[in-house]
Amino acid sequence: MDLTTERLIVRDWSEDDAEAALAIYGTADVTRWLTPAMDRVTDAAAMRSVLQAWQQAQPNLVPPRGRWAVQRKE
Repeated sequence: MDLTTERLIVRDWSEDDAEAALAIYGTADVTRWLTPAMDRVTDAAAMRSVLQAWQQAQPNLVPPRGRWAVQRKE
């Protein structure tokens, strides 16, 4: 399920997002605020594993619950 606004696209994560996701979830300043708690992801391979787990869990979550990638339309 994608949600599109004038400026943004909210969509499911994919494994292709691993580098961008690592820039977020590889930072302790971000992960310390997450609920449920999540340790900092240490490398791209680990991030791909996390994204795979999220992809598998996503169909079982009723929107708006879930983990979503947000990107600019430009």
